[in-house]
Amino acid sequence: MTTNDLELKKEALQNAIIESKTDEILLKNVKAWLFTSEFSRNPPKPSQQMEDLVKAGLDKLEKRQGQDLIIPTGYAPYDDQFGGLVCGELLIFGGRPGMGKSVWLNQLAMQVSQQVPVLYFGFDQSMDIQAYRMLSYLTDITVDKILQQRLTDDERKQLNQAYTDLKEKHKLFLNDSGNDSISVFESMCEEHISKHGVKVILIDYLQLLSSRRNSGSREAEIGSISRHLKNIARKHNVAVVALSQLSRAVETRGGDKRPQLSDLRESGAIEQDADKVVFMYRAEYYSIVQDADGYSTQCITDLDVAKNKQGPTGMIQLRRKEMFTGFETNFKSSEIEFDSFIS
Repeated sequence: MTTNDLELKKEALQNAIIESKTDEILLKNVKAWLFTSEFSRNPPKPSQQMEDLVKAGLDKLEKRQGQDLIIPTGYAPYDDQFGGLVCGELLIFGGRPGMGKSVWLNQLAMQVSQQVPVLYFGFDQSMDIQAYRMLSYLTDITVDKILQQRLTDDERKQLNQAYTDLKEKHKLFLNDSGNDSISVFESMCEEHISKHGVKVILIDYLQLLSSRRNSGSREAEIGSISRHLKNIARKHNVAVVALSQLSRAVETRGGDKRPQLSDLRESGAIEQDADKVVFMYRAEYYSIVQDADGYSTQCITDLDVAKNKQGPTGMIQLRRKEMFTGFETNFKSSEIEFDSFIS
């Protein structure tokens, strides 16, 4: 806002006060000024008749348009059952530490960035480490080997080939800043959407964002952040995927310790704002060696879709690679032999 704009607004407010002969009129005039000021700053969209919206939707179906609103994740069972990533939606992936959330998000970034530009915010790690984790997924070489440079000649060739693949096949932007202010974060998102056509924004993880508002409550701050993420998705028609930590209540619960919606850490607003909530769960982490059907849980990760505004809920399974560099979906539980399990 320019200095001239501020002066005009100040003058308008002063006139509203001067022209008020009673307290009742003063209150009415100030309210009118506030409405006009907010309206000019954030003009609302015009209303549309339902028949026009329905006709536009039917026209898209007739012309087979609108498929660009859905972006496959690359996990075929998930895409078939739950529809992939939907532009305009906020998807929350929750799980306790050790479930593989960051590994999953890295793999999602690599798979989706072959289709559309992706912006990846990794607040838990530097951009260098993020890059190494992406290389680890592409090569199945563990991050620690890359960092410590304990590489064979063949592995060095693999890394060079992975770099070539990244350069030629992927449109992926990494960033590890902007977490200290939701306004700065939003501006960075808008810049990448405008300049690079970003369609998917990935965040590791939501609780590391800050609104810089002295709300007096971390729960209220997280609620404000989740609403900002939802607004970014809707306003710019992009898919926003954010990892979320879960409360320690999962660990103190009896039974198999599967997460539930009430475990979303620090805010019920996350559950309210999210279009989808998916939990990652590894029974083997809790030394549970067999599932209810008697199959081994070794290397098995459940993706439990606990909330889905536009479709079904349910669960699919992934099998993590032995060195935890990524996940596979093309397997059946019966193919995994049950043997002695060591946690």
